[in-house]
Order: sequence, then structure tokens, then C-alpha cells
Amino acid sequence: MPGGLGNQLAPTYRQAKRIAWKPLKQMTKEYWTSKPNETDLSIELIGGGNRLARRRQLRQPARRRARLCSAGRVCLDGAGEAWSEASALGGVGATAPSKRTKRVTVLSLFVVVLLAADQPIAILLDHNHWKRARALIKSATAESFSQQSRIDWAFYSEAAAIKDAEQAIALDPTNSDFHFYFAQILCEAAGRANKIRAIGLARRCKQEIDTAVSLKPDNTFALFARMLFLFEAPGIVGGDKSQAFATAAQIERIEPARGNFGRARLAAHDKETMPSAEPYYLKAIEINPRYYSALVELADLYRTATPPRYDLAEKHARNAQQVEPDRVAAYIVLAETFAATARFAELDKVLQESEANVPDDFAPHYRSAAILVAQSREPGRAKLYLSKYLSQEPEAREPTHAEAKKLMSRIK
Repeated sequence: MPGGLGNQLAPTYRQAKRIAWKPLKQMTKEYWTSKPNETDLSIELIGGGNRLARRRQLRQPARRRARLCSAGRVCLDGAGEAWSEASALGGVGATAPSKRTKRVTVLSLFVVVLLAADQPIAILLDHNHWKRARALIKSATAESFSQQSRIDWAFYSEAAAIKDAEQAIALDPTNSDFHFYFAQILCEAAGRANKIRAIGLARRCKQEIDTAVSLKPDNTFALFARMLFLFEAPGIVGGDKSQAFATAAQIERIEPARGNFGRARLAAHDKETMPSAEPYYLKAIEINPRYYSALVELADLYRTATPPRYDLAEKHARNAQQVEPDRVAAYIVLAETFAATARFAELDKVLQESEANVPDDFAPHYRSAAILVAQSREPGRAKLYLSKYLSQEPEAREPTHAEAKKLMSRIK
């Protein structure tokens, strides 16, 4: 197989694309009827027998379409014979033609949506599955040190995070991403430090961002970090709001969707400019309808608007849920929306969906309970949700058990 692809696991559409799209194109290239559609990730194929020999026997080639589907699966379909979507773990291969389909090559590519123990750590970190990633870190490579630093950071182990990030860079100083991740840690540490220490950390953060960009000028994640630093940091350490907007424009030239997402972030920072964030979020989603972060942030923008626009919050959160069902943020917005509007049947349903797809993060239960407590509504239901939250270790960056117990004590 091209790229050595055999059996693969993928929890999301984005990961399925990373794993399967390029090999799928390589594998099917000689059967293309036209260039692949990079927008909806589909390939029109001609039906054929054993490679080119049998393909030539077809007077009117049957058209097939291979495409990456939602929920991280690859669908293969066509006219006449169905190329069905996989429902269980499988591999990639070409099957021998049957007597009934001697002139038709049948390909099957299965990418299963599973919560796998050997999920790539990079994907777990991108999706905020910190506990899972923590359990898998074993090696002592530059990449593993960088990943461990991000996990340390997520669990607020600042000293360990800085130490591991420095070790990663010492082993591979030319890796732009390692400098970018280290910059994130340093910037957040600066935000929590006293004024004197914060200045040193902020300057070091800027240095790491600049290094990341110099090593890879089109690294839009590093540029995004530069944009936020310029916007938020005081001038004494290099902050410059006008340059922040210029950086957003730079990102947009490289990656239009992320550039508009960046503009939305800048607008959402201030209450006065927050209304102007909406069109930028919408533009980012128009360019990339599967932009999870943009969908979730826009949904939350609508949920917290004055007055709230719960219908639009639900719409965009549902879209985000469909894009990457293994991530918790969309379920949080939906749960908060249903709790605030007393739609309890729908609330219970979305909590069940969240528990099924993100079984190690019960944050939606806590957030729902918090709203019910604030509204002095449904005390029994709020207790039930908090008890569920207390039944396992919280995910990193989520409320602690102490905070959940404190919230429970407020229920009367």
C-alpha cells in the first residue's frame, strides 16, 4: 500500500483525512476520471477489472466515488454497485472480482471511529484528551518531551512543563512546533506570575514565538500565537495592537479560514467590539465548514450574547459535534444551552451522547449543574449531575473535585 497504510484507527474526520486521504489518492490515481475534489474530499473513479487490462474492456466505464465521510470514516460509493461505508474495524485492499463482477474492481477502505488505547498522542493533545495522553507517554524523544510538557502545562505543573519543553528543544532546536508549544506555556505562566517575573516570562515567550516563525514562516499556529501576544501584551514586552491586526492579515493570506478566525478572536476580546466577531467566525466557517474551534466559539458567542441566541448556539454546536464527536467542547455548549432553557429531556440526551463519545470527561455535567444552581432550579437534577462529575478524575483544565463539592454545598 502507498505510504504503508494497513489497518488504521481514527477517532475523527480530521484524523481520518490525515491518515487516509493521501494514500487513497495514491491508491486510486490510475482510475481517476477527473482530479480529486479537495473540498468535499471525493474522487470520481472508473470501474475496472484487474487493473488496466480489465478496465479497457468497459465500453462505458462505470463511475465510482471514494470520499471521506463525517465521523472519521471513509465512504466508497457509486452507480450500480454500492461501495458501502465501514461499520467495523477493517483494512485497505482490493478484492478479486467475483463471477458477477469480473469487470469491476472493488476497493474497500475502512477507517473506524474507535476510542483506541494506541491513539496517536498528538491527536489526543489536539482534542484535549490530557488524561489519555498522560497514560501513553513512555519514550524519551524530543517529541515525547514536547508532548509531556503540554500535559504538564494542562495539569498546571508549570516547572515540569518548562523543564520538559526545554529538553525537547535541546534535542531538536530546529523544530518550529516545539518552540510554539513552549511559547504557549511561557505566556500563560506570565499571566499568572507577579509583575517582575511576568516581564521576564513574557519576553521569553516572545522570543520562542519569533524563533518558531523564523524556523517556519508559514506556521500559522505560531503566527496565531504572535497575533495574540501582540494584542494582549503591554508595550514594555513588545505588545502592539496594530501589529496584531497586521499579523491576522498575514495569517489570512496563508490560511484564509484561520485568518478570519484570528480576526474573530481579536474582536471577541473586548465587549465593545464583540459584535463584530460574528461575521469573522461565519466567514471562517464558510471557508472551512468543518472548522471545529470556530463552530464552538461562535456557538458560545451566541449562547452568551445579550440577549442569548440559543437557537443559533444549538445549531453551530450541533455542527461542531458532527465534525468531531470525540471532543467535549460542543457538548458543553449544548448542555449549557439546554440547562439555561429548561429543556431537560434534550439536556439528558446530550449528556448521554457526551458520555458515550467522551467517557473520560464529564465537564458537561458540571456546567449543566452550575447553571441549574445559579438559577435555583432542579436541585435533585443538579446533585445527580455533580455526583456523576465526582465519579472520576476530572480532565485537565476542568473544575476540580473541590470545586464540584463546593458547588454541591450550595444546593438547597
